[in-house]
Amino acid sequence: MSKQVYNDKTLGRVYAFKFIYHLFLKEFAADKAAVIEDEKKLLELISEFEESYMTQDDEHLNNTLNPEIQSFGKTLIKGFLKEQDGIIEKLKPLIQKRSYASVEPMERSLLELAAFEILILSTPRKVVINEYLNINKEYGQSETTSFINGVLDKLA
Repeated sequence: MSKQVYNDKTLGRVYAFKFIYHLFLKEFAADKAAVIEDEKKLLELISEFEESYMTQDDEHLNNTLNPEIQSFGKTLIKGFLKEQDGIIEKLKPLIQKRSYASVEPMERSLLELAAFEILILSTPRKVVINEYLNINKEYGQSETTSFINGVLDKLA
């Protein structure tokens, strides 16, 4: 695999993570079924997200998209949304000392996307764990890294 493809997949994961995290913050649960069943509505949401994503500001430095990043990111987003309920059921027993509902949206976004890649896309476990831990280090809280790592290790 060339370095460029690897970088595009990494950036695709970041793109998908930011989209899913954004949905979690918008209390997406009520609209989830409609978006999953209506691809046009989902593509509209993604298009709106992309406009904001590519706007250069203090929060979005160097957020560029190319067709490979978009394609992989959309594969993660669409597949994840269809499989989310099953993924949550697999993750729930792995969360110790707290309920799944208490997991913060950022952590949930990372865990659920990583679980989708491991369980459904069969991406190698080490690759997935490393990628999502790096995303957490960049966008999340450092104290959650060991929690995410532990859950994904148990899942894999």
